[in-house]
Amino acid sequence: MYTYTLPLPYAVSFTDHLQTSTFHAELTLATQLRATVEQTVRSPQGVHIENIRVIQAVTEYLPVLAGVYNSLLMDTVVERHELVFPWRSALGHNAKYTLRGIVPELCAMHMLLGMALANEAAAAVEALGLYELDTALDTATRRQNDERLKVAADQLCRAAGVFDYVATELLPKWESDVPRPPELMRDVATALVRLSMADAHRLAVRKLQSPALALATDTLTPGPPLPAGHPSPALLAKLHLHTASLYEQAASLVRTHEARTPLPPGAPDAEASTSRQPVHKLKTTLQHMRPAPTRAHKVDASVLRYAAHEAQWHRALAHKWLGIDAGEQSKQTGVGLAHLQAAREQLHAILPKGIASGESKPRGPLWEQRRAAKFHGDLGLWWMSVEAASVARWLDVYRRLNDTVSFQRVPPLAELQYASEGRAALVVKPFEPPTPRFGPASGDVLDASQCVGLGERTGSSRPYAGAGAYY
Repeated sequence: MYTYTLPLPYAVSFTDHLQTSTFHAELTLATQLRATVEQTVRSPQGVHIENIRVIQAVTEYLPVLAGVYNSLLMDTVVERHELVFPWRSALGHNAKYTLRGIVPELCAMHMLLGMALANEAAAAVEALGLYELDTALDTATRRQNDERLKVAADQLCRAAGVFDYVATELLPKWESDVPRPPELMRDVATALVRLSMADAHRLAVRKLQSPALALATDTLTPGPPLPAGHPSPALLAKLHLHTASLYEQAASLVRTHEARTPLPPGAPDAEASTSRQPVHKLKTTLQHMRPAPTRAHKVDASVLRYAAHEAQWHRALAHKWLGIDAGEQSKQTGVGLAHLQAAREQLHAILPKGIASGESKPRGPLWEQRRAAKFHGDLGLWWMSVEAASVARWLDVYRRLNDTVSFQRVPPLAELQYASEGRAALVVKPFEPPTPRFGPASGDVLDASQCVGLGERTGSSRPYAGAGAYY
C-alpha cells in the first residue's frame, strides 16, 4: 500500500493578519490549533509520525478554520495584512509553497487529513502481517484480523472521500494562477481518489481470500480442483480487474498532470534549442502566447511507479483467475491456458530474473517461508514469487490436460472476451464538511464562488439596502 510523506504547515498567526471586534478569542484558538497540527506533523528526526494524532489535530482545527472562512466572507473578520500560509509539499519533492488565501489553506488542510487517513490504514495493515498463513492463530483471532482489514479498507474509502471533496468542491473555487503543490492540482487530487480506492479494493480481495489462504498449507492455490468454500474465481477475477483499472486511472491522471506541467521559468525549450527551422520558431512563439497553466512541481515519481506496478500486478492476477474460472467452471481448457499464459508474461515483466525464470521458487510450508522472508525484509518479493509459482502450477496442469484429453485451441489474448474494468466492491465514502465553530449561520454565508482569494467581492455580492430600486 502507498504511504504518503505528509505535507507540513508552517507557523501562521491569525491575530497578526486579521482583525475583528467580535472573535478575538476564536482567532487566537485558530492560531493555537494550527500550531498543534504543525507540531504533530513535524516529528523529530527518526521518530515515527502518529497518523491518528494528525487526524485528531486536523479534525479539531477544521471547524475553527471554517468559522474564520465564513467570517471573512461576511466581513465580521477583515484582513489587516494579506493572509498567507506556508506549506511544504507532500508530492512535490518537499518544495515549500506560500499559499495566499483561506481557500488554499482549506484545500491543503483537507489534503493533509486524507493522506493521514490513508497512512493510518496502511500502518494498520502492516501491523497485521500475513496472518492468514499463521497456522498458530485460532479462528477468533483470524476473524478479528479480518475485521481490521475491513476497517482499514473503510478508512481508505474515507480518505478517497476527502480527496474527492478537495478535487470537486474546493479546488474549483481556487482560481488564482500562482505556484501550488502538485497534490493541489485537480488531476493529481483525482488520481489520489483512484489510488485510495484501488488500495481499498486490494484489501477487500485479501479479506475475501483469507479463509481459503488459512487452509492452504503448501501453495497459495492447491491446484485443480479448487477446494470447497474457495471464493468464486470469476468474482476474484472481476475484483482484480477493477482494482487494476483504478490503478491505471490513477497513473493516467498523474501522467496528464505531468504533460500539462510547464518547464520551470528560464528553462530552455529542448525542441526550440535543437532546431532553427522557422516552423519550430513559430510553434514556440504560439506556445508562449497561450495562457500559462497553474505552475506546480512534477509529482514524486514513486506515485507513478507504484500505480503502474500495482496495475500490472492485479491485471496479471485477474488473468490467473479468469484462466482458472474458464478451466474449472466452463471446462474451456484452451481459454484457461490463454489467460494463464498472459498472467505468466505479465508477472515475469515485474519480477526479478531469478524468480521469473523459476530459479528461486519458494520451498517448504508457506508460514516458514513468510517468517524467513520477513526476517530478510523481502516479504513483498516472496509473495510475488508464490503467485508466480501458483500460475506456473496451474499452467502446467492445464497444458498436460489439454495435450492429452481436451485438445482445445489456445486462442490469442486479443480474441478473449471479458469485462476489462471488472466489478467494484466498495464505493467512495462522501466527506461531510465540518460545521463552523463560530461566525455567521451557514444560511447567511455567501457561496465561495462569489469571492476571490480571502473573500473579496465580485460583481455579484450580497444584496444591499435599496437594491433594485432604480429610477
